[in-house]
Formats: sequence, structure tokens, C-alpha cells
Amino acid sequence: QYPQAAAGYRAVLQADPANIAALLGLERVYPALNRLDSLIPPIRAALARDPANGSVHALELRTWLALGKSDSMAAAARRWIALAPRSAEPYREWAFDLAERGDLAAAKRVLTEGAARVGDDAVVQDLAQVAARSGQWTEASRRWLQVVRGNPALLPTAAATQGDAAADA
Repeated sequence: QYPQAAAGYRAVLQADPANIAALLGLERVYPALNRLDSLIPPIRAALARDPANGSVHALELRTWLALGKSDSMAAAARRWIALAPRSAEPYREWAFDLAERGDLAAAKRVLTEGAARVGDDAVVQDLAQVAARSGQWTEASRRWLQVVRGNPALLPTAAATQGDAAADA
């Protein structure tokens, strides 16, 4: 059924190249067909139609990551940043993908760059999470304190994350 599903999604994209539901469908179907690289042309078409679409940019980063093409992922992230220089979203998505790959140091570098360009408040929660995942509990605590001061409703999240420090000790 995967070939039929892929054909259906491609048909939708013929009529509407920026249809995110069809793109996400291909993201699920193409790996089963061992054709994930076939997702790049529809992503490019979607971005040509709607260059500011953050969902499509995030899909592009995930696709390059899944293909093991970190240079292409970085180039795509840089293009997105150039299109949205005041947005934290490109930095956050890029860092999330790097962290998922296990490259926490690179994720931290991306978020630190994002903080310098768009403001620390935009990425501080992400920096706290990366620090915690890296076992850097002092830095994570400092970052979570900053997060909670700005948004007290996140105290339970901060406490849960920092609770992991005791388990690691």
C-alpha cells in the first residue's frame, strides 16, 4: 500500500506543492519504500511556493538528518535563518535535530548562536534542556531559573528535568 499512498500524496502535491499534510505523508511513506531522498524535490517545490513556511523548513532539516547529510542540513538551516533572521524557530529546530542525533555539543552551539542573534529568552528553555541532557546540571539549573522567572507555569517542567540530576548523582 505504500506505493499507492506515495502516488496519492504526489498527486496532491501536483495541485498544491506546499500541502504540508501531503509532504508529511511522504515523510512517513518514503522511508518504507527506501526512497527518502525522493522527498527533497517536493520540499524544494514547497519552499519555492511558500519560502516562509516553517513546517516545510523543519521537514527539510529532518529529511537531511535522516539521510545522514549533516552538511546539507546545516546549509538548509542557514538558508532558513537568512529568510527569518529574527526568528528563534530555525535555531530551535536545527538544535533539536542535532540533539536527537546525539550531538548535544553542536545543539548547544546552534542555540548559543541563536541566543546571540535573536535574544537569550527565545532559546533559554532549549539551552536548559540541552544542558540537562548533557549532564551539565549547574548550567541547566541556571537556565531553568531564567525560564521560570519569565514563565512560572514552567516550574513543574523545570523541577522534573532537574529531578533527573538526583537520579544521575
